[in-house]
Amino acid sequence: MPIPKPRSGESQKDFNSRCMSDAVMRKEYPKTDQRFAICKKQWDSRSKHCETRSFKMKDLVCNASGMLQFSESKNDDIPKGNTPVELVIRTHSPVRTWFGDIIHDFQGMSAKDKVPLDWTHNTREPNEVIGFLDRFEKNDDEIRAFGQLASIKEDDVADQVVKKLKQGVPFESSICFGGQGLVIEEVDAHNSVSVNNKKFKGPGLVVRQWPLRGVAVCAYGADNSTSTSLALSEEEVVADIINNGGLNMSKELSVEEQAVLEAEKLEADKLAAEKLQAELDVEAAELEAAKNKKTELVASDGTPAQMFLDRFKEQGAVWFAQGKTLVEATELHIVQLEAKVIELEKRLKAACVGSNEVIEFNDEGDTEKNKVDEKVRSLTPKIGASLARFAATLNLRK
Repeated sequence: MPIPKPRSGESQKDFNSRCMSDAVMRKEYPKTDQRFAICKKQWDSRSKHCETRSFKMKDLVCNASGMLQFSESKNDDIPKGNTPVELVIRTHSPVRTWFGDIIHDFQGMSAKDKVPLDWTHNTREPNEVIGFLDRFEKNDDEIRAFGQLASIKEDDVADQVVKKLKQGVPFESSICFGGQGLVIEEVDAHNSVSVNNKKFKGPGLVVRQWPLRGVAVCAYGADNSTSTSLALSEEEVVADIINNGGLNMSKELSVEEQAVLEAEKLEADKLAAEKLQAELDVEAAELEAAKNKKTELVASDGTPAQMFLDRFKEQGAVWFAQGKTLVEATELHIVQLEAKVIELEKRLKAACVGSNEVIEFNDEGDTEKNKVDEKVRSLTPKIGASLARFAATLNLRK
C-alpha cells in the first residue's frame, strides 16, 4: 500500500492534511489515531535535504548595517601602503524580497584564511581587488570583519578609498556568498524557526550554511534601511534545500489544483475536529468517573473498613481508626469475649448465693430446653441476648 510522501516545498500542515484525507489511507487505516501516527512517522522520516536548486545571485540580496571604517590593527607588521579597516558584513535583520525575507545563520558562515575585499564586486579588473579580510567576530546581532586595504600605487582604488574615508566619505559593505556547501532552509508563512538565538517567522529563506566568497566596498546599500548590498548578477548559485514548510517558488498551482487542495484541507480539518472532540469526550467521561468514585478505606493489611464494622460493630470502627489489622482486632475481640464470660460467671454465682445448686452444663430433654429459654428471657435485659443465651446453657445442679 503506497503511503503518501512529503512533496518538495510542502509544509508539515499541508502534508498532514493530504495524508489524513488520502482515500487509500482512510480505507487501510480507518481509525484516526492510527492514520495520524503513520502520517506523522512518514513526515518525520523524510530526507532532511529534499532537493538541490539553483538560485540567481540577484534573488539572494542581503544587507548589513555596517560602515567601512579605520581600525587599530593587532598586527604590527603591516606592509607599506596597507591600511587596517573593519566593517560589519551582515546583521541579523532579514532582507525583504519578492518571495519573502532572507536571513543568514551566523554560525553557518565559513571562510578561508583571507577573503578578498573588492570594489563593488568588480573582480574582473585586478585593480578592483583593494584588500582582504582575515578576521571575523560573530555574535547574535552581527558579523564584524577585520582586514586591510592594500594600495600598490598612488591614486589606485584602494588609495582613493582611504583618502575619501579620511575626508568623511561613507562607504558600505556587500557580501558575496555561495559555492559548494551552500544550504538554504525554506520556511513558509505557517512556520517559524530559530536563527541566531532569535525567532524567525516565514515566509522566507534561512541561509544555514554559506561559504563567504568575498566582501565588496560600495557607495551605498540595496535600500535606505541598510548599508550593505549584494551584486545583482545573473550568476546562478547551487544550494541544498531544507524543506521546513517550503515556499514552492518553482511552481504555481492551477485553480483546479488549488480547489482540490482546499477540499483535502477541509476534509482533514474535519477529521482533526472529530478526533479532538472524541478526546474531549473521553476526558469528560474520565473526569465524571473520578468525581463519582468513592474512595474505599482499608486497613494496613488491606482489609476494608466495612469488614471491621460488620464483625465488631462500633468497636470495630475504633480498632480500624487505631490502625489495627483484622487479626489484631480479632484477638482483641476474643479477649473481650473471655472477659465477658468471666463477668457472667461471677453474676451467676452471685445469683445463686444461699442455695445448694451446683453449676454445670446440661442440654438434655425438652424440659431442660424450656428452662434454658426461660433463663434467656430473664437474663437478656440485664446482659444482652448473646451472653444470655450462653449463660442459659449453664445448669444449676443440687
